[in-house]
Amino acid sequence: MLVSLTRAETVYRLDWKQVRFHGRLLGDILRVGVPAGLQSNMYAISNILIQTAINGFGTATVAAWTAHGKVDGFFWMILGAYGISITTFAGRNFGAQKYDRIRRSVRVCLALGFGGAVLMGVLYCSLAPYRGTTCIQSLALHIWIIYRIMSGGMNLKRIRKSKSMSLDQTLKIK
Repeated sequence: MLVSLTRAETVYRLDWKQVRFHGRLLGDILRVGVPAGLQSNMYAISNILIQTAINGFGTATVAAWTAHGKVDGFFWMILGAYGISITTFAGRNFGAQKYDRIRRSVRVCLALGFGGAVLMGVLYCSLAPYRGTTCIQSLALHIWIIYRIMSGGMNLKRIRKSKSMSLDQTLKIK
């Protein structure tokens, strides 16, 4: 592609002698771009950590986690759509210096996101094949695993050992 652009005899010809980096502009771009790039990779990194912990529970749990991931995709698509829409809306209003509209719209978007999360959680539990205590236990286990991973308290040796233990023993429920 670069060779083709270099050899072109039209207005879009790439002339390497004219390519320059402007230090201040490059610094501004990197100041925003590097944290944004790291933030976008945090989701993938956290999923790798969670998957590593889940793998220790055995094949049935891995299969259940995979099925959950398919359903969970709908949840994240909805919240992602809210995020993209509020980013665009806030950017336009920031340019127009209408900061009060940004604050109000962020509150509305957060409320819609929270309502969507609650609705998806209710649907998730009500459509589950196992309702009642089993559904609540599975949600509790899900929340517990994420909490333990995020707090740095996940002991992978205990998870591997817990394959032969019941859910109550793993969660230390008396």
